[in-house]
Amino acid sequence: MVIVTLKVNGEAAPEGALEAEMNALMGRFQQLPPEQLERYGFSTPEAMRAKAAEWAQENVVERMLLRQEACKNPEPVPDDVLEKAVAETVERFGGREKFDEAGLTEEQAREDAEAEAKIEKLVNALTAHLKPPKQKDIAEFYRKRRSQFRVPESVNAAHILKSVNEEVTAVDAKKAVEEAKAELNAGADFIEVAEKHSDAPAELGWFPRGRMVPRFDEVAFGLQVGQVSAPFKTTFGFHIVKVLDSRPESQRPLSEVRDLVAGEIMTLRRNEVLEAFIDKARAAATVDFSATADA
Repeated sequence: MVIVTLKVNGEAAPEGALEAEMNALMGRFQQLPPEQLERYGFSTPEAMRAKAAEWAQENVVERMLLRQEACKNPEPVPDDVLEKAVAETVERFGGREKFDEAGLTEEQAREDAEAEAKIEKLVNALTAHLKPPKQKDIAEFYRKRRSQFRVPESVNAAHILKSVNEEVTAVDAKKAVEEAKAELNAGADFIEVAEKHSDAPAELGWFPRGRMVPRFDEVAFGLQVGQVSAPFKTTFGFHIVKVLDSRPESQRPLSEVRDLVAGEIMTLRRNEVLEAFIDKARAAATVDFSATADA
């Protein structure tokens, strides 16, 4: 077992902070499409984990620095603000009993709430000078990032699934789906047949290419609206799918996304200000990181 310790200006990182951040990053990495995995150099799980460990350390250091700088402000946070934040924290854990079971105390929650309030105040002060983007800035941002506002081709579909598992063999699942298909061919309503035979809710809603497993995508996007597929197999079992509606790929016009673009520009500008502030704090900070094997 490897024991990892991190200190920023003599303050130890909260217990479990590095591991929690690393796990969160791994979860995000695993959701990336293949082309982005390749771009980041995540050719193996080990490479992905190494990058997650590196970024986790940087993220925790940056959060600690921002907290330390914010907490230099001697102005107290109003009691009513702290009491409300503590109550919300207890509620997020599912009540007092679960909050206590997690090993937390009101004092800890109060300290965290005070720090968060001071961080918010610091961030607001640092970014107060930022002005809303001009119309020409919005138009230029949209022009350069048109692909970001593409709406992919999508279908609204329903399906019938018979799962293959320890209790149901592939032969039995296939037979059940074929029986369902026979009922559909005889004129039965798709949703009613699904409710009778399917192991999963019938209606899948709207989804773009790439959301489902490849074989399901191939079948669903190969159907016309109203068309019902033949039975087919995926890693989940045997399916029948019906396309209820479809939408072609389209471009959201600037008039529709103007506020969204303005918000993204402001977010980028705020992040630039914060990054510069944290970089300055990092240059003057003492960061100690060590990883030792537990004997």
